[in-house]
Amino acid sequence: MPRQTSVARTLAGALVLGMLQVVGCGTDAVGVDPCRRIELARCDAAAACGTIDDAAECRRFYHDQCLHGLPVPDPGTELVAECEATLQRAGACAAEGVDLSLEECSDAVTSEPTYATTACEIVSEPHLSAECRFLSPSTDPPEEPGEPEEPEEPEEPGAGGSSGASSGGSGAPGETPGEAGASAGGSGGAPIE
Repeated sequence: MPRQTSVARTLAGALVLGMLQVVGCGTDAVGVDPCRRIELARCDAAAACGTIDDAAECRRFYHDQCLHGLPVPDPGTELVAECEATLQRAGACAAEGVDLSLEECSDAVTSEPTYATTACEIVSEPHLSAECRFLSPSTDPPEEPGEPEEPEEPEEPGAGGSSGASSGGSGAPGETPGEAGASAGGSGGAPIE
């Protein structure tokens, strides 16, 4: 009889272990394939930028690392394809010259203005491009280059309250404090008679 007890315990142990493997090996990872597509494109582009030595090693690393998925909800096939294409264009531009500005690239790397100035900056931080912005939803799109800021309207004298410009504070960008006060109707906000 002792042999049957030993066999029963072994089978029970195997059954429990099997159940733990089924339950414990599950993953809640979202966006494994999108992560791989984006990171593999980054590996190739990073090699063109000279920031990594071995693109194949990078690709192997991210193939496994992406089993954790994306840190954001799955953006969908279309957005992933656009981001991947942006990274590929960034790599192609870097191959033309690592220090080229985005304006000097043969093909436009991204479709919108960006804080990045070179293709390798986009490879390093893809969320700086419009196409990969979903990777960091808190990244605000930059303003259009050359778009002037709307100047604040000065308050009319006697309207109550005070603004920075009428009290001799800073006015429009590029004005000195004296110019700001002068443009608001004289020094200290008092009207000139």
